[in-house]
Amino acid sequence: MSSALTDYMEKYMLAGVKQEFLCPHCGGLNTYITGENCALKEELVCCVHCRETINVIPAAGVDNSVNLIVSDCDANAATR
Repeated sequence: MSSALTDYMEKYMLAGVKQEFLCPHCGGLNTYITGENCALKEELVCCVHCRETINVIPAAGVDNSVNLIVSDCDANAATR
């Protein structure tokens, strides 16, 4: 990763930024709060509605925004 991109992410991927996303399993609305130095680090979270495990990856977006990449979790990922 280039140092310019890393600098950008550290500057704008601030801890405590609240994001919302829809569960890919049930469509329920979930909240994700970014942690410190969280850019491009996969995190497993549990849907508050259906309790399924979801992959969430925060990424730098357009105009200093934070995008969440949300996907189904591999069934074996939680046990690896």
